[in-house]
Amino acid sequence: MLWLPRILRRQRSVKIARRPSKHNIFHGREPNPPVRLPQPRRKYKAAPLPKRTRSSVSHLIPGALPVSRPGSFNKTKSSLRVQDTMDLDDATNGLPTSFNQPTQELEDIAEDAGGKIHVNGELEQAIRASRQTQRRAQMSADRRRREATQRDQALFREMEQERKAKAEKRYEEVRAGLRLEEERWKTAVTGQNNAVLDLFRWQEAARLIQESGTIRGLDDLRYKMDVAQMYMSRYNADQSASKARTVHLLAELPDPEKKEAGERMELLYYRFQEAEVLRIKNEKERIANEERSRFELGRTWRKQEADRAAALEEQRMREMMEREMARKRLEESLRKEKEAQAFFREQERQAREQEWIRMQQEQLRQQMEERERLKEEQRMREEQERLNQMHAARIREAAEERVREEQRLRQMHAVRQAAKECAREAKSRRRAEEERRRQERQRQAEEERRRQERQRQAEEKLRRERQRQAEEELRRERQRQAEEELRRERERQAEEERRRQERQRQADEERRRQEAAQQQPEAPQHLGPEEYVHVYEAKWNVLKNPSVSIPPIPLGEIPWPVFPRENLSAVTAELVEEFVFHPLRLQLMGKTRKECIRMEMLRWHPDKFNARVLGRVAEHDREGVRFVATEITKILTVLNQQVQREGRA
Repeated sequence: MLWLPRILRRQRSVKIARRPSKHNIFHGREPNPPVRLPQPRRKYKAAPLPKRTRSSVSHLIPGALPVSRPGSFNKTKSSLRVQDTMDLDDATNGLPTSFNQPTQELEDIAEDAGGKIHVNGELEQAIRASRQTQRRAQMSADRRRREATQRDQALFREMEQERKAKAEKRYEEVRAGLRLEEERWKTAVTGQNNAVLDLFRWQEAARLIQESGTIRGLDDLRYKMDVAQMYMSRYNADQSASKARTVHLLAELPDPEKKEAGERMELLYYRFQEAEVLRIKNEKERIANEERSRFELGRTWRKQEADRAAALEEQRMREMMEREMARKRLEESLRKEKEAQAFFREQERQAREQEWIRMQQEQLRQQMEERERLKEEQRMREEQERLNQMHAARIREAAEERVREEQRLRQMHAVRQAAKECAREAKSRRRAEEERRRQERQRQAEEERRRQERQRQAEEKLRRERQRQAEEELRRERQRQAEEELRRERERQAEEERRRQERQRQADEERRRQEAAQQQPEAPQHLGPEEYVHVYEAKWNVLKNPSVSIPPIPLGEIPWPVFPRENLSAVTAELVEEFVFHPLRLQLMGKTRKECIRMEMLRWHPDKFNARVLGRVAEHDREGVRFVATEITKILTVLNQQVQREGRA
């Protein structure tokens, strides 16, 4: 049977049966079978064709449109057999017997069909790879957004923890101040009570003097008792007022523990005062009972007692002034605490506003990214539709051309089958006569073949040896040429890469120089000390975080440890010292001068500064920044030595 491509073998064509012959030495095979072309492997098994569309190959190409079949393919089986018989009678006249060889046209058609199927498979693989690349890019963008959100949340958590730690520290300081004030107040009350006891001891001494013979008047004793009573009344009034003020100040504090401390202190005070009053009352009764039996006091003793009462009154006034000053100090500390709390609340409000602004910006950025992604998907869909339309048009054209070729090949196949049958009958008549001659020639040819085979083997061995030597020499020459060509290609690529890098470097330098000249910000001369301190700390927080991406920093945007001034031309030790020890730096509150200097020295240390900050500085400003940073390091070293000498002194 004539060789045809696999697709064309499914044709419903007329098959002319062969009659087997005992003289056919090929046993039904073709004398010269053609070499079949390799067909591209299909990833998926083709679906079975409908009964009346077996000759079409459009089902093998994805996306192909159905092709209308010619009218000749819609004929019934009987009419097709009649038509093939008529075509065979017309075409077998004058055909040669060697018409059974495959033609180049059939091989070209089969190769073209296989190539188109292979190209269509590669196109599908490219589309799948493009979709996978888009999905991976989308997943990577989502992952980056999630990581940025997590970093922002961690930053705000750290800021909240730092704020709480500062508030707790301030709260402990206020509690310590209140405890100290309470101890001072208790000491003052004890001193007053001791003074009262001294007064009654002096009365006891008067009794002893009376016993020794001194005459004292009862009127003086009454006067002394009245003075003591007046003193005690004033003392109780002062203590009540001081207690009321202390309770009022403690009630204004927001912490419940402070209120409990005030109530506990008030209870202790009442118990202590009641005990003292009871003890003084008993002492007064004892002294009064004893003095009723004494003699009248003299003028000299009254004068001495009056002097002692004046001294006690003066001491009481001094103690009242001290208590008033202590109360004012406590009120001042409470006022500062309220101001600090108001400042912290303002900082929290600003942080919440910044967080809200950042969230709004993040939402806008996500919306813009979503719009860009939708636009890109729309463009990809349009491009895919355009490619599908072009591909479908090419497939339709190829299918129409293939249908015409199939029809022509079918007719040629029928003619060839008839010609082969005629040639086969003629050969069967000649083979009977030629068989005898062939056997004789075969014997002679067998002997000649053996002799030629021996000679051919010797020649073949010699030829293989020569061919091996020539191939070895050719391989060496090709290897040498390939190495020489590879070396020249590498040198050329290295030279091109060096030139490209040089051009890229020059272009980057020019672009950075232009951007720095266009976007050079003005120095923040209008910032006050408090605002500049806040900006200084914020810039250092950004510089210490290597994950934050920022543009190249010019010289004027570096956080220098000096307050901005007009006509500032140099960094001096006085300016650095003023900034480092300034009281507005809340981050250094509660730290010693040595700790403040150490923190700044860690920031401006040459190794850490060059590793963290100098790489982010604009290239044309790096030398100037390095010089100023070195000067600041020297100034901080001198200040540290001065602070150490002061500590030793």
